Amino acid sequence: MPGPSVVWHGAVTWREVADLRESLFDAMDAMAVSVQLDVRLVTVIDRTGLGLLIGANHRSHSMRRPLILVDDNGPVTAALTASHVVADFDLERSPGVPVKGEDRASEPSDSQKDGAAALSPTRSSARPSPEGSPVDGRGNDSGAPTVMGPSEWVDARRRYLDAVWQGERSTATDVALGLLAGGVSGELIICNLLAGAESIVGRAWQQGQWSIAGEHLATSITESVTHDLTRVAMQAPGSPRPGSRGQTAVVCGEDEWHALPALLATAVLRLRGAHVTYAAPSLPADDLVEYLVHDGPTVVAVACSAPMNLAGAWRTISALRSGGMTVVCGGHGFGRDGRWGWALGADQWAPDLTGGADRILAAIDSPARPPRAPAGAHDTAAELDAVLRQRDQLLVHALEITYRRVPSLAETDATRRATRGRLDAILRIVASATIVCDPAVATEHAAWLESTLRARSQPLDWAVAAFGAVLDVLPAELTLARAMALTGRAACGRDARTATDASAEWTPPTSLDR
Repeated sequence: MPGPSVVWHGAVTWREVADLRESLFDAMDAMAVSVQLDVRLVTVIDRTGLGLLIGANHRSHSMRRPLILVDDNGPVTAALTASHVVADFDLERSPGVPVKGEDRASEPSDSQKDGAAALSPTRSSARPSPEGSPVDGRGNDSGAPTVMGPSEWVDARRRYLDAVWQGERSTATDVALGLLAGGVSGELIICNLLAGAESIVGRAWQQGQWSIAGEHLATSITESVTHDLTRVAMQAPGSPRPGSRGQTAVVCGEDEWHALPALLATAVLRLRGAHVTYAAPSLPADDLVEYLVHDGPTVVAVACSAPMNLAGAWRTISALRSGGMTVVCGGHGFGRDGRWGWALGADQWAPDLTGGADRILAAIDSPARPPRAPAGAHDTAAELDAVLRQRDQLLVHALEITYRRVPSLAETDATRRATRGRLDAILRIVASATIVCDPAVATEHAAWLESTLRARSQPLDWAVAAFGAVLDVLPAELTLARAMALTGRAACGRDARTATDASAEWTPPTSLDR
């Protein structure tokens, strides 16, 4: 016998889903039997509400407690039918109510039309794409995917970020699954919703609107949503068979601890049918290649989120080259046009998630390359090695110099932690600029560092002091590394403009609460 009945009525939209989810999940957790969800009084349901239903249905099956949906061909049934997921639900109707859709000639009722209209699907006129192509990443049999305009994506990101800001992991998941159920391809959701939202979070932190803890919570939520979205999309009818597009790997370079970009790239490739070995965050380059040589991929994607991690990326790329693998680099850390990835020896550049998947799949069947030497001149590699070997000692000496010159930076635990982090980042920047022989790595970091200080109303002189301390502790024989540190110090104070509010499409309710 079914368990208690949960009744929904009125609107089921992004405004109501938090309360509705709580009551539904409480009922599911409290009972060892199935739960009835009565939606006969629902007047309208949007994509977020639909996402909640899909997530609850998957959860009920994993708990072996079926969710029984009670509806008399109303808006909820119409929305599920329009999204081609109605067959996944256990539906019950009142006695004597016919099942809509059994008679192909029957027309939907007015209530069905109203309910389905809330999903606002805009169908492309293009033909259905081949299995596994990025156009039909949703992987169902509904034809061409739903097309969303720029303003609709802005609205979706706002709803998603509102949920993330509140720590509402389930609501954030509902937003993503609702878009999927509404016909939007999984790949587009990953690229436009998840990656787009994470970029906004990063810029909000840079501008002092979000704390490090809040940024990490946002990343954790987006990682969870990515896993859920990928699992549901891959189970949809018509989705490509896992592994049907070949085998590859997505990894982070050494010292790269921001794993989310690599995870998003992995999800896109899996939605296209690739078997992907996901190795992130940072792994020792030699251990990584030793594993991948036995694992089998001949093309590997390397992610780098920040230029300060280029030295570690070079070690990883060099190890992959020695293992005979084709290397595709991607991420902001390789520069806007990928120029630093090319300098490190990468074979291809991924300008974005979709472009990266295109390049990887195009090369996935290529034969293994002969082992290749590391890219870069021997003298620059020697200076890089010297900086990295002495990094801990150099950092201690740089801290001592900085505290003597700016005593206020040693007054509290918070200022000491921040100062240590800035100096360590500059040492890594100098190492990265050295291996790619490009002072722009240092000058761009100087501008970035000043923008973070400016956003927090902190003295810009701290940036000059930090670069100066690193320059003072670098040994005289490291001429290229010292030149990079000198260039970075000279760049401080060059651009006094106020930082652009790049997160203007969404602003946290209150700054630094998270």
